[in-house]
Amino acid sequence: MIKKLFLLLVATLYLSAIELPSTPKTPKSVLEKSLSQINDRGISIKNRKTTTTTDSFELVVTDFDKLINLPDDETLDIKPTDPQSAGAIKSAKSTKAQSSGLNGITMQVDVNYQKNAYHSTIYLSKFPTKELSKEEKMVIERVIKNQLLFISSDFNITNNRYTMDFKDIDETFDTIKIKTDAIKANGIYDIDHLDSQSIKFNLGTLSLTPTEKKFLGEYLNISNLYINMASIPNGKMLDMSYNIGVEIIDANISKSITKVNRANVDIKVGNLNRDAYNKLVELGQSKSTIDPNSPEIMNLATNLLTQELYIEIKDLSVDDLIAQGQKMGAFKATAKVSFKKDPNLAELIKINPIMALSALEVEANIELSAEMLKALSQTPKGAMLAFIPPKMEKGVAKYAIKYSGGQLLVNGKPLQ
Repeated sequence: MIKKLFLLLVATLYLSAIELPSTPKTPKSVLEKSLSQINDRGISIKNRKTTTTTDSFELVVTDFDKLINLPDDETLDIKPTDPQSAGAIKSAKSTKAQSSGLNGITMQVDVNYQKNAYHSTIYLSKFPTKELSKEEKMVIERVIKNQLLFISSDFNITNNRYTMDFKDIDETFDTIKIKTDAIKANGIYDIDHLDSQSIKFNLGTLSLTPTEKKFLGEYLNISNLYINMASIPNGKMLDMSYNIGVEIIDANISKSITKVNRANVDIKVGNLNRDAYNKLVELGQSKSTIDPNSPEIMNLATNLLTQELYIEIKDLSVDDLIAQGQKMGAFKATAKVSFKKDPNLAELIKINPIMALSALEVEANIELSAEMLKALSQTPKGAMLAFIPPKMEKGVAKYAIKYSGGQLLVNGKPLQ
């Protein structure tokens, strides 16, 4: 049930990424062009009533696979004689079967046009319940009746700025209490330049509390979860940034305490090939299903690389962590990955991606508490840390890592 509702939200947000017109640029023409393309994307428009100042219609999911560009079974290049491949086919078909159960989802949309903007509301009005249990059907009925999945938004065609507000929830269902507050999003959607976009999403609070006796005392609380993404053109290049984090996660699940205080991931991908990126976006918005393994997609993906491409982890950190009741302390890392200038880099990667390692350069700095170092060293994947002595300063383990010319140095010493 939760997975289906999540996919529903993804589908709702996906509609905002449909290609919009550049001329004529009026609030109604922007929406008209968008709706004209929806029928080719697995969505149909029904019961529309429109005037010069208002619009009202239903968005009905008729083909969820097409909506999210899920490949057809026949496009999967897998040999069923291989046991692992057979499992992959079964998994792919299972995914398609689950998504087909979402066909029939209906969202009610109401729009008010203004001079240079429009205000809209969208909420769940129908949901296919054939495959749901009695309890799940009751939940869906309540979500629809109380309009719990309700989003209001504003879009300004002059500066391309938008805002989205999600309805607060404070409901107790049969087995769980759900409370949310201050879920919002805003950003820029430039209808004339699809590579100039941004979104800032924030979840103020989320609280989940089971009501069944066997789960009494358990809970999950999240405060200030944020996701910031942006693509910024720079001449023929394109920079992309991703910042994801949370202020507090406090959970007691299966009598195990987990607490996270200020976790943050801040990554920048710089100097992508802007033309290749735009072509990939255009393909993503085309009517045809995309095969990620097709020569066209692989070629475009390779062409994204430029001589100045770099990936920078500006911040990967946790101020304080308690995992399964064990105090782990803090963790912080920064890194930059780049390629030496090589005019043949793209061609080398096409021949064999491993050949890119010869041009790869990495610089990274990692700091972690003594408690976290000890805990990680006791795990199978972290056991190798026992063979890489850190530089200890005031109870903090530090690693300075450098990779260049095929040589790896840790704290200035070659890794044996």
